[in-house]
Amino acid sequence: MEDEIGDFFALYSDLHFAIGTLTLSEILKLRMEEMGLTVAKLAKILGVTPLNMKAYLSGSEEPTLSVGREISHRLGVDANLVLGLS
Repeated sequence: MEDEIGDFFALYSDLHFAIGTLTLSEILKLRMEEMGLTVAKLAKILGVTPLNMKAYLSGSEEPTLSVGREISHRLGVDANLVLGLS
């Protein structure tokens, strides 16, 4: 799935304009929409409270390393994106 997202952004950037690097909160919102999840359901999948999930989605808090691993594993997000390395 992560390859599909990367391919989509590359194609869009080539055809229109460069999108730039997405923030983790933007990536989470995108995956949440793609998977048809509510904040509560996404929080449950990642093992956090809905309050924490809202903070991650707003960008006011960064997830812990263990939550970052869950984001990568359960949502199929490249670990480098979770860590802000690419």
